[in-house]
Amino acid sequence: MSRAKAFVKGEWKSLWNKCQSQAVVSQEKLARAPHAVTTRKRKQVNVLTKKYAWPGNLSTASQTICSTHKPVLKLDTLDKLKPRNPQDSTDLDSRHWPTTEELDDFRRDDDWQKTETESFSIKKIRQYFARCAPLSAQDVDGWKPREHIAWMFNDGDEIFHDLIRTQLILSYVKGDFYEGYLSEPAGRKFFALEEPNNSV
Repeated sequence: MSRAKAFVKGEWKSLWNKCQSQAVVSQEKLARAPHAVTTRKRKQVNVLTKKYAWPGNLSTASQTICSTHKPVLKLDTLDKLKPRNPQDSTDLDSRHWPTTEELDDFRRDDDWQKTETESFSIKKIRQYFARCAPLSAQDVDGWKPREHIAWMFNDGDEIFHDLIRTQLILSYVKGDFYEGYLSEPAGRKFFALEEPNNSV
């Protein structure tokens, strides 16, 4: 019986025990023979490139083909990566935050209207999701969250693209949500912010 069928039948305890057993075996195998740094074969590169390109992750697909660097996998790799991914403080000082009235005045300003039109255009949003950092791990199908959105821009449905822009992206930029849904975006990380070079 496959794991999917066992899950559907509700045999979760059996699945959990199998996963636990496999984890122990993997740890013992890794202890006996630590991973070695290797270069992917041509067939592996082709398969991986197609996997990245299908959901619209073209930058990573291109890098997979063109890069000649071997993946880094050493005992100190994790320690070197930690400083590059610092954890932000959640202790926010709201004393200097603008008021709702000040924000409304700001959004009516001509400079902001120009920024909203040019820097948060559908073209810029499409480019952002095609090239941005993953920001999270893959799901069970191997797709990252940004790829689910990038894939939606592969067709020519301009009405749907404009809905993504106005209802999803600009809502986070402006902090403008329906009151009934405030519990959903509260505390989430903004994923559409203007950078210093006026790009998304």
